[in-house]
Amino acid sequence: MKKKTGIVLIILTNILLFFVELKFQKYFSIDRFLILSFTVDFCFFHLIFDIKKMYSFIYKKRYIIGLIILVFITIRGLHGSSIYAWDVIIQPNHKTKGSGVLIGILRLIRGDEYFVTTPHIISQIHTHFSNISNLLMGKNSLVTLFPMLPTYNISVICNIFNLPYLVLPFENAFALSWYSKLFVIFFANFEMLMLITKKNKLYSLMGATMIACSPVCSWWSIIPILAWGPLAILILNLFLNENSKILKLCYTIFFSLIGINYIMLLYPAWQVPFGYVFLCLAIWILYENRTKLNIKQLFYLVLSILLMLAVIYCVISESYEILILLNSTVYPGERFIVGGYGYEKLFNYLVNIFFPCIPFDNPCEYSDFISFFPIPIILTIKNAYVNIKNKKATNDILYILLAIATIILLIWNFIKIPSIFAKISLLSFSTPERSNIVIGYICILFLVRTMSLYEKDNITKKTKFFSLFVSILTVTLGMLLINRSFGNFVKLYIIIIILLVFTSIMYLILINSKKANKYLAVILILVSLFAGGTINPISKGLDVITEKPFAKEVRKIVNINPKSKWLVIDSNYAIPNYLIANGASTINSTNYYPNMDLWKKLDKNGKYSEIYNRYSHILVSLTLDETSFKLIQNDCIKLILNVNDLNKIKVDYIVTEKLIEEKFIYLFELVYNEDGIFIYKIKK
Repeated sequence: MKKKTGIVLIILTNILLFFVELKFQKYFSIDRFLILSFTVDFCFFHLIFDIKKMYSFIYKKRYIIGLIILVFITIRGLHGSSIYAWDVIIQPNHKTKGSGVLIGILRLIRGDEYFVTTPHIISQIHTHFSNISNLLMGKNSLVTLFPMLPTYNISVICNIFNLPYLVLPFENAFALSWYSKLFVIFFANFEMLMLITKKNKLYSLMGATMIACSPVCSWWSIIPILAWGPLAILILNLFLNENSKILKLCYTIFFSLIGINYIMLLYPAWQVPFGYVFLCLAIWILYENRTKLNIKQLFYLVLSILLMLAVIYCVISESYEILILLNSTVYPGERFIVGGYGYEKLFNYLVNIFFPCIPFDNPCEYSDFISFFPIPIILTIKNAYVNIKNKKATNDILYILLAIATIILLIWNFIKIPSIFAKISLLSFSTPERSNIVIGYICILFLVRTMSLYEKDNITKKTKFFSLFVSILTVTLGMLLINRSFGNFVKLYIIIIILLVFTSIMYLILINSKKANKYLAVILILVSLFAGGTINPISKGLDVITEKPFAKEVRKIVNINPKSKWLVIDSNYAIPNYLIANGASTINSTNYYPNMDLWKKLDKNGKYSEIYNRYSHILVSLTLDETSFKLIQNDCIKLILNVNDLNKIKVDYIVTEKLIEEKFIYLFELVYNEDGIFIYKIKK
C-alpha cells in the first residue's frame, strides 16, 4: 500500500509540475522541470523503497551518482552565479531572452563574483586564453597570478578548476567549474569525516553537508581551501596505508598538486588559520599510522616538495614584479593585525539561517558555519572531564590537537597579542573575522566526532538540567553579542525563533543521546540545506553578458578598432568589467594591483599614491580642474580626471550612463545611445 501510494504521488506530482511549468512560468524550461521533478521524486522514493537499502545503494554508488549529476549540470550549462543581475544594470529595457534564473533569486550582494571574477574569466575568450591579456587595465597584463585566469600556461595547474575552460565550450566549462568545486568540497569532507568518525556514514554526511552547504561557503564563495585541506589528509592516509610503489608515487604527485593549489590560493587570511586545522589533522593521521612510518617515506616527501617548489617557482618567477608590487600596496599589502576584536562575530550563525529569506545589508561579511559555538567545545570538555573522573584513558590525540588550535585562535579573537607573537604564529596575515570562521569549522569536527564516538545511552537528570541551562545561557549570550552588529535586523519574531530552534538543538547536542542523535543529524542536515543551500540561484547561460545591444555594439567597435582604449565615466565600477568581458581594453577595469605606469602620468609627484596604491575598483569623472584622486573605501577609488589629461592616457572611447556635460562635449562624438548607455569617441 505504501509503495503504491508513493508511485501514485510521483505520477500526480510530475503531472502537476509539468502543468505549472507550462502555464505559469514565463517560459518552459526542461531543466527546471527535471530538477524539481527529481527532487520531489527522491522524497517519494522513501515511500517506495526500503530506506536502509536505498541509502546503502546511494553510498556504494555515490561517486557514479555524483558524476552523473555533474555531467548533467555541465551539458545543460547550469551554474549558481547571480550574473543575471546585469539584466537590471545594463540596458534594463532590453531583457535577455536566455534561460536566466531557473530556481531561486539573484543575490546582488555577490557582486565580487558576477561583477569582477566572472567578467575577467570571460575576457579570456577574446585573448584565446593567453597568459598576457591586453584588456585588463587597458594594457598588456600578466594573468597567471593576479588575477589567476584560465590560460594555456603552467599556472593553470595552480587552479585546476580553471582547466575546463581550456577544453570545453565556455558555458559548459563555466558550469563545470562552478559546481565541481562544491562537489569536491562535499566529497572530500565526507571522506575525511569518515576517518574522523571511524566510518559512521550518517554523521559524516551531516558534517559534510554542514560544511558544503554552509552560509560561509555560499555567501562568500565556494572556498577551494575547504577542498584542498581535506583532500590532503585523505591522500596522506592512503599513502601511509599503501604498499605499492607505483600507487605511492601516484599519491605523491596528487599530494603535490593539492599542495600547489592550496599554496597558490595566495589568501593567507584563510590559509593560515585553516592551516592550523589541517596541520592538526595531518599530525593525527601520522600518529594513527606511526607503525608504518619509516625512512623510505622521506623519498616521497622530498619528491613531493620538489614538485611543488618547481611549479610554484615557475609561476611566481614569471609574476615576481607583480607580487612585489602587490605586497607594497596600502591595501591589502600593508595589513598587519594583532587580533582582539573577532569575538563579536563568533555567534553570527544564530542569524545566518534568516539571510536566505530576509534582506540584510551584507550577509557575506557576516556569514559563518552553523557551528553552534561554543557547544561542541563544551561537550568535548565535558566528555574529557567525565573520562578523567572515571579514570578512563581518553588518548584522543585528535581532540587534544584541535583543542590546542582552538585555544590559539580563540586567544587571537579575544585578546590583542604582541606583534612578535602575531608574526611567529603567522596570524598577522589573517584577521579575527576570518579565523573565527575556522573556529566554526573546528566545532563541526568536534561535533561529528563526539556524536559518532561518545554517544550516551542513559541520560541522567543532572545531565539534562546542565544541558538545558548551558543552552539557554549560550543563546542568551549570543543574542546580546549579535545585537551589537545586527541592531534592527533582530526583530521579536527572530528572537523567538532563535530561542526555540537553537536552544533545542544545543540541548540535544549536549545530552548526546544515542537515540536522539540520529534525529538530530537529520535536523542539522535540513537546517544546513536551508541556511546555505538556498542562497545561490540555479541559473543557466551567460547571454546577459553577450546579447545586450550595448555588448554587441562594443564588440562591433572592437572588431573595427581592436587596439582602442576605453574608459568608463560617471557610472558604477561594474561597467568597466562588462567591457572587458566583451573584448574592450578598458583602463578602469578592476585593478588587482595598481597601474603605476598610468598613475605616474597623472600624478608625477606621487601626491595621491596612498590612495591609488591598492587593489581597487575605479570610478571616474571629468573636470576642468587639476586631476586628483579620492578614496571611496578600501577597495574603491575615484579618479577626478582633467579632461585634457585624456590624451595622456590615450583613451579612444568613453562609456557613460548619462550625457556628457556641454562644457566637455567639444572633445567627443556620440556614436551610440540606447537605453541609458552612451558611447563617445574622442576627437583626435
